[in-house]
Amino acid sequence: MSTPSHAIAAQVREAFTLHMQGQLDAAEPKYRAALEQAPRNFIALHMLGVLHLQRGQNAEAERFIGKALKIEPKDATALSNRGLALRALQRFDEALLCFNKSAAFNPVAAETHYNRALTLHDLGRYDEALTAFDRAIILKPDYAEAHAGRANALASLSRLDEAVAGFDAALALHPADTHTLHNRGHALMRLGRYNEACDDFARAVERQPDFAEAHTGIGECLLVQGNFAIGWKAYEWRWAARSLATAQRDFPAPRWHGDEDITGKTLLLHAEQGFGDTIQFCRYASVAVARGAHVVLEVPAELRALLATIGPSIRVVARGSTLPAFDYHAPLLSLPLAFGTDLDSIPAAIPYVSADPQRVAEWKSRLSGDAALHVGLVWSGRASHLNDRNRSIPLNDLATVLKIEDIAFIGLQPEVRPADQKILTAIPS
Repeated sequence: MSTPSHAIAAQVREAFTLHMQGQLDAAEPKYRAALEQAPRNFIALHMLGVLHLQRGQNAEAERFIGKALKIEPKDATALSNRGLALRALQRFDEALLCFNKSAAFNPVAAETHYNRALTLHDLGRYDEALTAFDRAIILKPDYAEAHAGRANALASLSRLDEAVAGFDAALALHPADTHTLHNRGHALMRLGRYNEACDDFARAVERQPDFAEAHTGIGECLLVQGNFAIGWKAYEWRWAARSLATAQRDFPAPRWHGDEDITGKTLLLHAEQGFGDTIQFCRYASVAVARGAHVVLEVPAELRALLATIGPSIRVVARGSTLPAFDYHAPLLSLPLAFGTDLDSIPAAIPYVSADPQRVAEWKSRLSGDAALHVGLVWSGRASHLNDRNRSIPLNDLATVLKIEDIAFIGLQPEVRPADQKILTAIPS
């Protein structure tokens, strides 16, 4: 015998009431009980999805809200909520489609335009994100989060003075927002306004003492101004920041902090960030050798051949290969702190790496028959880098340079993007 529809509706209302009171654990079984009797009940499906979204169970949230949308495909709120779940799952293109549809069915929902803008920003479509943030602010002028998001988009476009003004507007509406303080600090730092940036980071830490990114920002501000004594200590907070939390290594041997005697000990030094940082900070390997350590330097495989030239007493291994036994370990960017580096003691035995003589001879022989000036060219880095817009150049922008006579350009790119490959194909060898 089926449950009467009015009884199911009452059960859903009871679940909804508990849900709105924040009693998620009490509401969930009631939603599920209603769905056992009425599997196509839109409200129960949608709200059960929202409940999972509130718990951070994004895959389940997307599944239930997706089922609800099969029943009511034009429900703007459900479309927006599915977009939230998809964005949390980093399925940005699908999330954007949901927000687009939601905005089409309900164009006056400021939150939908805001979330659409965030997703466009995730996709690197900063100009479009800016327009969407503007729309959200038109609909809701006191929308602090939208003002902050707009400022982030401006910062991504390197429109830094405008970004700072945008963060000011957001903080006028919500003065205690630590993330907005942090983000304004980064914009100020990029403008060279280091003292103001440091003040913003410090205010964020005052309000949220465990805000690792803000502590790290203080460290970066101090380091760029030459305050190594405090700066490197603050920079150690990077390990608690989300961007590096998964990069922290778990070794059976203890971390070396500079106080332990390493004479005769094997010390593993390991790269932690990009290629540039690895090349810069591997100079400390020789300092550890001077302290009496047997040094093993673990680096990305792509850098092993170059960094193997750092010195015969340093064993250089590629990340992922089997490591020898070691007594201590340390990440490369923690070595200035461990060695107590100041401006006068930065290791400067330059050059500390060099090209492999055999490869130099091979290239010399290969190029000897050409009278042109040979210029190695790298125009872009990793496309996935968060700051790629400010680090890379479309090859087409160099088209005029590439046509200069009596110069032979040699591409040294580790990866070539499809648009650049088309241009390369059209250039005579």
